[in-house]
Amino acid sequence: MIRSIIVGAAALGLGLTLAAGCGTGGGPRWIQPGATDAQLNRDQDDCMSKATIGADPGAVDPQARATVSRDFDNCMRSRGWSKARPK
Repeated sequence: MIRSIIVGAAALGLGLTLAAGCGTGGGPRWIQPGATDAQLNRDQDDCMSKATIGADPGAVDPQARATVSRDFDNCMRSRGWSKARPK
């Protein structure tokens, strides 16, 4: 039970870190013509869940974070999303 809470909290923290680059801030964001915010949120949640399966919840290793980030990006692209830099 506690392990599940820790894993969930770590995934949430990493998810928020990744999603921060996808918002309306200065970094790239995920776009898909005709998609809704609800679809984006659902796909981000699903891809984060898939990307963090088996990930060490306490990982601070840059390689581990890069792997999760890559897996998340690949999942989003497989669903038809692409990254775009704000104009």
